[in-house]
Amino acid sequence: MNDRPDAIERLEKRLEALERRVSALEHPLAAHLPRPATEPKKAFAPQTAGATASAPAKSIFSVVGIALLGIAGAYVLRALEQTDPLPRVAVAGAGIVYAFLWLAWAARVRGGPRFTSSIYSATSALILAPMLWELTLRFKVLPASVAAVLVCGYALAAFALQWKHDLKPVLRVACIAAAGLALALAVASHALLPFVMVLLVLAAVCEFVPGCDRVPEVAALVALAADAAIWVLIYVYFTGQNTLPDYPTLSRGALLAPGIAVFVLFTASVCLKTLLHARPITAFETVQTVIAFLLAAVSLADFGQTHGTTILGAACLILSAACYAAVFTVFARSSAQRNTTVFAPRRNAAVFAAWAAALVLAGSFLCLPPLPMIVLLVACPIFCTSEIVSVARCRPTCCERGPSGCGS
Repeated sequence: MNDRPDAIERLEKRLEALERRVSALEHPLAAHLPRPATEPKKAFAPQTAGATASAPAKSIFSVVGIALLGIAGAYVLRALEQTDPLPRVAVAGAGIVYAFLWLAWAARVRGGPRFTSSIYSATSALILAPMLWELTLRFKVLPASVAAVLVCGYALAAFALQWKHDLKPVLRVACIAAAGLALALAVASHALLPFVMVLLVLAAVCEFVPGCDRVPEVAALVALAADAAIWVLIYVYFTGQNTLPDYPTLSRGALLAPGIAVFVLFTASVCLKTLLHARPITAFETVQTVIAFLLAAVSLADFGQTHGTTILGAACLILSAACYAAVFTVFARSSAQRNTTVFAPRRNAAVFAAWAAALVLAGSFLCLPPLPMIVLLVACPIFCTSEIVSVARCRPTCCERGPSGCGS
């Protein structure tokens, strides 16, 4: 019985000795030694991974649920709009403000899934589009011009938010929705001109405002919507206003303005990008410029004066001379000086040369007698060949002189 306390004392002494030895082994270099992970961390590791995996799913359902609540609020406003005690104009104004607030909220969203801004901006568009459709076409509360101003303001608000916060999803959803709504209201309301002007304003913003080139699909869809609206305008009014009682009467200048405006807009954009900034012209810009020229040509031929065909032919010859001048001066100098990539001037020169050839043929057949037309068509290839030879002879000398060697 007396041996047990002695054994316990000996164990205590041995434990104290082991503790002293362990404390003596704790050296600064021992901190760098690898240590095994504890069991509790291993036990809790799968639960943490499962929690992080379930977080995005909860965020998705919460975002979609909030968006559905927003659409439900729009239905409440629509129900209030149909009641007699409340003035319909006041409820309509509240609904429009409600849609704009959702757009602003989509721009201020931070964190969460990446598509949160897209869903909230889509909610804003889904609130605004049916409301403007009913207020303009069904209830006749808003005139077509006021609806066009609201659509334009909605898209410009999206542009302003994108310029301030760099929000591509908000701009993409809002502008595409605004362009589609403007085209639909133009066709359904028979008031084509206000919505055509809205689409032209949006196309100008997409082409000339800095930062919009980062969303090229928006500019392409807005341009196509503007083209479609102008084609509808030309087709409808070319049949004669006497047979169209539902459409407003437009003057000759109002009928000519959209086609000429879209051509001037995209011609200025292409010249700014290719001649001043030396950017390679894209396939869409090439096709869109051709479409804009056809719209202007058809407008001038249909709604112009009696000599509209002659004026169109003269304009084709002037534009052809301008294209040839760009090919043999600006693009040739850029390629010779090598201040840009060689690919950009060659592509731009090829496109402008093709335009010039087509324009000189069209202008010759439209406004020139047979003999001057033959002389012009024979002289153009000779002139172009001589210019190409002179540029080819100048290019090696310019390369030998350096980047600033050639002045012409």
